[in-house]
Amino acid sequence: MGRQKIARQELKLIGGDTLSEEQKDLVLRQPQLNAIKARIQSAQAAVNQARTNLGRSTITAPFDAHIVNQNATVGSQVSPGDNLGRLTGTDFYWVNITVPVNKLRWLNFQQDSNGNGSTVKIMNETAWGEDAFREGFLDQQIGALDDQTRLARLLVKVPDPLATEKDSNNKPKMIIGSFVEANIQAKEIEDVVRLNRDFIRSNNTVWVMKDGKLEIREVKILLNDAQYAYITEGVNNGEEVVTSNISTVTEGAALRKENDSTATSNSEE
Repeated sequence: MGRQKIARQELKLIGGDTLSEEQKDLVLRQPQLNAIKARIQSAQAAVNQARTNLGRSTITAPFDAHIVNQNATVGSQVSPGDNLGRLTGTDFYWVNITVPVNKLRWLNFQQDSNGNGSTVKIMNETAWGEDAFREGFLDQQIGALDDQTRLARLLVKVPDPLATEKDSNNKPKMIIGSFVEANIQAKEIEDVVRLNRDFIRSNNTVWVMKDGKLEIREVKILLNDAQYAYITEGVNNGEEVVTSNISTVTEGAALRKENDSTATSNSEE
């Protein structure tokens, strides 16, 4: 633009009235000025694109997460579709548990007012100790059985798995890939007798002491858990169940109590 100013002064001195408009533009270096302006615009566009690329070089997760593995560092050159790493959300973890198919009817997936299913107690005695546990909720049933065990697969939703919230400071942190034990709060069972599973004899029979004699009763078991059998038929509430072993098991054999070694069955309603 400075050269154009000098050229305009020189043209005025020599008189440029006889020149055409195209000739005047050449004398006043207008093509060169236009070319310089185009180069400036191109450079500014390159700067803007560089700023955009720089902003896009910062990877931002769309949710709260921690890095499980990392495949790129500062200065790495990547292309669209490259695997930069693996993130895991920290709002919830899902615990994959398996249960026998015949136990599914006792589980409650129906969500309450807070959007949660039945309560599940998660324990990892090896890592957390005997008394520590985390609490989750039944979320959903996976629509396929385990290929090897043929058990039903369930997902348990555990909020704040890394115990980052204030009310979770004393809770253990969960680790992906760990083996845990889960106790599920099942539906309520009514009109059954609860009996320790150790007292269920062969062929689903129970030894009952009635009027000082042994009765061998076949019972109908509605449900078994890790400790108890829940009986609907064969044993009534308040009857005395023989808990000790007998050398000769015969219907009607005489029995006697020794050191209160009999156990009374309990009814759960």
